[in-house]
Amino acid sequence: MKTIRLLFLLLIASQWLVACSDNQAMNKIVQNGGTILISLGSHEELGHVNLSTAALTATVTDAGSVQAAVTVREVFPLNVDKTSELNHITILGEDGYSGFWFAAVDLVDPNSGLATNLAQGTATLEIQGLASAMTRSVEILPGVGSINPIMSFGNLHALSVLRPAAQVKYVLSDPQVVFTEQNLLGAIEFRFEYPTSAVDGLPPAQWPRGVSASNNEHLQIQSFTRSEGGTNTLHIVVLNPAGIGAVSAQSAATPQFYQASNVRAVRFSVVYPPQVSASQFASASDVTGYGIDGAELNIDDLVISTPTI
Repeated sequence: MKTIRLLFLLLIASQWLVACSDNQAMNKIVQNGGTILISLGSHEELGHVNLSTAALTATVTDAGSVQAAVTVREVFPLNVDKTSELNHITILGEDGYSGFWFAAVDLVDPNSGLATNLAQGTATLEIQGLASAMTRSVEILPGVGSINPIMSFGNLHALSVLRPAAQVKYVLSDPQVVFTEQNLLGAIEFRFEYPTSAVDGLPPAQWPRGVSASNNEHLQIQSFTRSEGGTNTLHIVVLNPAGIGAVSAQSAATPQFYQASNVRAVRFSVVYPPQVSASQFASASDVTGYGIDGAELNIDDLVISTPTI
């Protein structure tokens, strides 16, 4: 019941955050010892980087020009629904608005954990560690507050579960000539091999897996692992029964092809636990293409971008 309550509160908080996701502090009024929740910007604005709490620091300068270091407690992303209009405002094949990064900043000293002693009035919060320093105006109220309870539950730090998992990202580029409207792919299968011993003691649910990173709602990602002879083979299958390839704008508007996906829409990540090295997924051991009818196709011209870790 406690877990259900936690997830319910996280859902409410997530909806509230995304609804307010401009580059402003979410709450501009705070007491010493309280929490400021701030939007750092979209994935696109921040250059598609995965931010970390350790990389950011913050200071607050109060109405009397006294500056104090404060604590960046958590940095986390919230992703926009892949089927939403917001996520599809870019041109075909480009990354959509995959989400926004937020920071929970506590007005406590990073070393002592004690509440700051900032003067009442208008103050300036500055976040360092981004490509450029970010400043926001906040209002300091009299008295001493406490850390926002919605953002932590006893010893369980709820926001940490929203951090991106360790992953290797794959993006496909348009192939030459093949996979046109007359010769669309129905599926592409990627295989990755790693030693079974790398996941000793881990339940299969925590083994490496493939997850979608695509903005295209017509693409499906299936992921499963086979174990044989001391080797695990991770199979990641990208599916679209309507076809994957290069469809002209004219054909894309017809009932026959409108659900087809451009090759550039194929994006996925291999998510892996800390026990497994990312080097295991630097390249696929095998990539196989299948036509809409299930027949195997030659995909030698398929270009896979250098994976991003």
